[in-house]
Formats: sequence, C-alpha cells, structure tokens
Amino acid sequence: MKTYKGFSLYFLMVFILLLVQQTCYGDSINDVEIEIEPNTIHYYKNIESIVKVKFNNELLFNDNVKMSYHLLGKNSEVLKFENVRYSFNLINGEAKIPLVVDIDQIAEVQDEDYVEIVIDLVDEQNLYWFNDNRGITMSEHIIVYENSIFGRFRSILIQSVNEQPIQLVMNLLYICGLVYMYLIIAKRYNSENI
Repeated sequence: MKTYKGFSLYFLMVFILLLVQQTCYGDSINDVEIEIEPNTIHYYKNIESIVKVKFNNELLFNDNVKMSYHLLGKNSEVLKFENVRYSFNLINGEAKIPLVVDIDQIAEVQDEDYVEIVIDLVDEQNLYWFNDNRGITMSEHIIVYENSIFGRFRSILIQSVNEQPIQLVMNLLYICGLVYMYLIIAKRYNSENI
C-alpha cells in the first residue's frame, strides 16, 4: 500500500510541475504569425518566397493592411525602410502572399553582400507599422541574402536532393565509376612501368 501511495504522490507532483511549466513557459500566441516558404536564406539576388500571414486577432485586419519589408545591413542598420507593398485578402484568418525581391533592382542594396529582408505589415488606414506598434505582438521573420560561393553550392545541392534525387544519385554513381576506372587504369599503368 505504501508503494501505491508513493507512485500516486510522485505522479501528482510530476503533473503539477508540468502544469506549472506549461503555464509559465507555454507558447505565447502572437496577434499575427508569419512564416516564410521555402527557406529564409538565399544566395542569389533574385529572391522568390511565399509569405504566410495568420491573424490570430482578426480585429487588426482591414482592407488597407498591406505586407511589405524593410532592408537591413549586416549590423542591422536600415538600408531602405519603404519598399513594395502587397495587398492581400484573408481566408479563415490566413493569407499566402508571393514575395519577389530583386536585390540588383534596388539601388540602396545592389552592391551589398549581405541583406536582411524583414517582413512587416502596414496599416495604411490607421497609419502604423505592425512591428513598431507595441500593442501588437507579431512573430518576426527575416529572409537573408548572402553573397557566398559555398552557400550557392550548398543551395544547389539541397535543391537537387529535394527536387531530383534520382538524377543526383545517378550522377554521383557515374562520378564514382569514373574515379574507380581512373584508379584501375592508373594502377595498371604504374604496375607495367615498374
């Protein structure tokens, strides 16, 4: 009977601790959630993404709310604040907005090797940016452009793995076969000349 009470007390304490932890550290729900698809790091100057916006507080939305972005440098200095504004409509509190940014077409950043694209919403009716309004909680998402040769190679490799895995495997097998044939020929050539 003592063992049963001990287990009951143990599980009760664990349950209370989990409840306290969830209450204190649980996920807070922002008024607006933003997600970027497919990824947030780009190595080419022409950036195309889908921005998913979800209004958990639909009272913040009106027909004059637009999506835009700010361009920041490596040390978070503002390179260009005002950029293209995208109109969108909500369906069940959510919207998917295609975003196109061509770094070469923006004079303030075309020579930069690193640019942060900070997604923001602007309410043109009530005249405020969502990121600047302390009464609104919004998840922050940043798209990064980085001029990196290694990053470009990595990006191409990841894209190949995701989009054409069979062709990638066939190319790797072909390269391995060529290396193997080269080693066999080199070994025979070296053994004949000894």
